[in-house]
Amino acid sequence: MEAASDSREELLPQQQQQQQQQQQEDLALMARVREQYKFDACGRLVDAAGAPFTSGPMPLYERLCRLCYEHARSVAVDNFGFRELPPTPLPAAATPPAPQSSLADRIARARPVGAFISADFTTNRERALLIIKGAGDRTLCWSEPLCVRESFFAGSMLTYLEQAVAHGYAVAVASPNLQCGGVDIREQLFMAHMHELLFDVLPRCPAAYVDVVCFSYGGVVLTTMLREAWPTLLERLRRCVFIDSAHSLERHVLGPLAGADAQAHARFCRCFLRCNCVHYRASPLALGDYVPDGPERSGCDCYSAGSADHDTTPSAALQAVFDFLQRDLDVVDPETAALIESLSLD
Repeated sequence: MEAASDSREELLPQQQQQQQQQQQEDLALMARVREQYKFDACGRLVDAAGAPFTSGPMPLYERLCRLCYEHARSVAVDNFGFRELPPTPLPAAATPPAPQSSLADRIARARPVGAFISADFTTNRERALLIIKGAGDRTLCWSEPLCVRESFFAGSMLTYLEQAVAHGYAVAVASPNLQCGGVDIREQLFMAHMHELLFDVLPRCPAAYVDVVCFSYGGVVLTTMLREAWPTLLERLRRCVFIDSAHSLERHVLGPLAGADAQAHARFCRCFLRCNCVHYRASPLALGDYVPDGPERSGCDCYSAGSADHDTTPSAALQAVFDFLQRDLDVVDPETAALIESLSLD
């Protein structure tokens, strides 16, 4: 037994040495990728000779995806003045008042991560935009593979940030896909991060109302938060745009919910989705063409995003998204406002 223990103790320094060596090799390879590839003025990934990237081995492809995030972060910070918030623990005051809630249980098992916010986030008193991306890619990118194979402008969020700033929004970009404290379970990490964003970060913004754009699994996160969060959280929420969202009205909005106010919460969510939200889905139809069965599946009207490819729907629907956000609508319809008042925790 002692010999086996000594053997394990000898392996530990060897494993650490191997990990350090792998990290050094990875840093060296990433440095070469940065030297050999860049994005041209059209947003295409090109090599040193100006030739567009077409294909390569998976290790190279993965590093090019990382390069896409680095470029997106650089543009967001240097060109638009965004800053990245460090991971912070949830304050005790932000603990939900319903300990039996499944959301509270998930939060307890996962630690939240940071977010990107615009320079005017703590001073803009008019409007704010919250962007929630899907699962799998790094922050500020709808789809890293799309950045690599097609265009940085198609696969990153930068066109949305540009439009949002131009329309006077303070912006917060959720970053729910980062590893944090060894937690890599998607649902736990998404929900914990969104709890931090909604209860700790958004209150720092004095904007009169908040709009939301959510893509893919981000729609599941938002509808779950709508159903399980508390009325005071939703007082500033004005409207939401889903982009090829994975949410389901039956499963994520009307599913089981503990507590006496379950039916009222469900009514509120149905009213809000129906009156204040829209869904742009992947479809071969032209941008804005009506897609049937939207209210039954998504809870709101559905229209074509102008692309049948999931990854390209955000860039294809860009203009329609901001056209909807700029329409003249009340913060909420009268029935929803009455529900918020009736569910007040005061």
